Amino acid sequence: EVQGGQGVPSLLDDDWEPLEAMVPEDGDEAAPAQDHRAPSFTRNQLRPSIPKPLRGMVGKAISDFNMINDGDRLLVGLSGGKDSLTVLHILLALKKSAPIHFEVAAATVDPETPEFNPHPLKEYLNALGVEYHMLSKPIIEMAKTHMDPKRPSLCAFCSRMKRGLLYSCMREKGYNVLVLGQHLDDFAESFFMSAIHNGLLRTMKANYWVQQEDVRVCRPLLYVRESHTALFAKENQLPVIADNCPACFAAPKERHKTKVLLSSLEFDYPQLFSTLLRTMKPLYALETADRADGVLAGEGEDDDAVGTDGGAVRTKKKQAPAANSEGGRRVVRVAPRVRDACEEDAAAELVLSACGPSAAGDPVCGDGACCSDGGGHGGGGAEATAAGAVAARQRSRTSSIEASRAASTAPAPPGFAA
Repeated sequence: EVQGGQGVPSLLDDDWEPLEAMVPEDGDEAAPAQDHRAPSFTRNQLRPSIPKPLRGMVGKAISDFNMINDGDRLLVGLSGGKDSLTVLHILLALKKSAPIHFEVAAATVDPETPEFNPHPLKEYLNALGVEYHMLSKPIIEMAKTHMDPKRPSLCAFCSRMKRGLLYSCMREKGYNVLVLGQHLDDFAESFFMSAIHNGLLRTMKANYWVQQEDVRVCRPLLYVRESHTALFAKENQLPVIADNCPACFAAPKERHKTKVLLSSLEFDYPQLFSTLLRTMKPLYALETADRADGVLAGEGEDDDAVGTDGGAVRTKKKQAPAANSEGGRRVVRVAPRVRDACEEDAAAELVLSACGPSAAGDPVCGDGACCSDGGGHGGGGAEATAAGAVAARQRSRTSSIEASRAASTAPAPPGFAA
């Protein structure tokens, strides 16, 4: 566990004075133009006091999953929300006292839409003394011409674009670890939504390598509840930027339902999230996602557990016969398609988006309809996306009706007749 002091290193001079001292009194001459280097944030905003329980939970997650090693160069994916700002400040505090050396920088993806303005973060990160990268790309405009019409999910397109920009920045600047701000509530919501809507046992990963194995992704807030990050941001008045989709002006409806469900369950079972944390460990601790599309690999009798490695549960699959004879018919067994950790993690994260479970592109939600429950993309010039989503839903419904009619007129198989 990483331990140490609680302060975030500050680059302010000792003779720093509050902004009030710079305001001229009545009768004084007009003050000269303010120096752009002058601080415009309070001491709490720049040097927040990290509560020991919060610091301890993050330190334990880093230690349990070996998230940070000596010489690592970390890039925090900074959306401007309470969670990403919290993990940034905790890492800055740990950097000051940790027995190993690592660097911390931050990057924000700007989709260049009027609904989202992350530019105030520049001044804040400059005051913190943190290297900062603003990655600007007209994502919504690009979606009009580059989005797959067969999967008209703007959330999926936006997520892939943002990850691609972050990975490119890391490779160009020499960072090797991408730090994301998802917390325990996010893991639990992803788990429930994947199980309920898509029939999958899956959630996000705590620490894994991308396919090229030159960039690693970790989530140090794994053990932290959302209420902790909200309280930390509120008490220290962190400059939080409202988190909203640049194209949808609606909150994720399915995710809200899941939040309400978990909240009601927690009222009756106060240890719910502690129990879910243990339940999800085989999912978020997997370094290699040896998994079929439908269920977690290792559930069947053909799988033998071979132990753990650094908290990662691994399974050894037995070779299934290519064909078998059942009732005189030759049945060919096709091996399920295996998804890697990067692909699984991206799908688990997508279910939390405004597009909901359909954005993950799983076979159960294969229509790719964007914004389930009737919530289409209303603004940001995404009319083509909404039209594509509606068309996809209509095609899916038509196919379902035709399939039902065909099934009702087909003779029942032997042994299944009414």
